[in-house]
Amino acid sequence: MGQAPVSWLAAHKHTCTSTTNRPPKQIRLDTPTGNPVWCPTKASNSFERAAYLPVKRILIADDHESVLRRIRGMIGSQPGWEVCGDAVTGREAVTKAAELKPDLVVLDFAMPHMDGLKAASAIKAVLPRIPIVMFTMYSAAVAHEAERHGITRLIDKAKSGALVRAIEELLGTQEQEVEQDAQKTLPPPMLDAPPKTEIIVPANRKAS
Repeated sequence: MGQAPVSWLAAHKHTCTSTTNRPPKQIRLDTPTGNPVWCPTKASNSFERAAYLPVKRILIADDHESVLRRIRGMIGSQPGWEVCGDAVTGREAVTKAAELKPDLVVLDFAMPHMDGLKAASAIKAVLPRIPIVMFTMYSAAVAHEAERHGITRLIDKAKSGALVRAIEELLGTQEQEVEQDAQKTLPPPMLDAPPKTEIIVPANRKAS
C-alpha cells in the first residue's frame, strides 16, 4: 500500500500514528490511500474528536467584508468546520447554496438584491433539510418572520459567541438525524431458518 498523503497525515498528526502495528489502546483508521493509522479509542478533546468526523462545510453571507472575516475566523477556529463559500448578496447566497450544498448556512438579513428572509426561503426550497442561522443586528425586528421563512436559529450580531454555540448544536442535531435515517434504510435482520428434522425410519418399519 502507498503512503498516506502528507496533507492528510498532517491534519491527523495530533491523534494518529502511521504504522501497521497497533499501539496500545488505539483503533485503526484507514487513510484515503488505504494504509492504516492508529488513533485513540476515546477522543480526549474536540480536536481529537474531529479526526473521526467528516469536515462540516458552512456557507456564509453578509454584505460587509469585515463581518465575513469575523465569521470566517470564528468558524475556522473550530476543529472539523470550514467555510466552503461566501456571498455578499441574498441572490448570490441562494446560488452558492444550490451549487455547494453546504451542511449549514449563516445569513445576514439586510443584504442587497434579496434580503436574508427571502434568501432563506429560496434556499429551503432547494435544500429543505439544511439548517439556516440568521446572524443580524435586526434580530428583534425579524423574529416574528424568521421561522416562517425557514430560519432555524436567529442570533444577534452583538452576541457573537452565541453563533458558534448555535452552529455546534445544529450540526450535532443534523448528525443524529443522518444516523437515524441510515438506520431506517437498513434491511430487516435475517431470521434464522428452523433446523431441519430428519426422521430415520427403521428398516423393518414403514413410516406412518
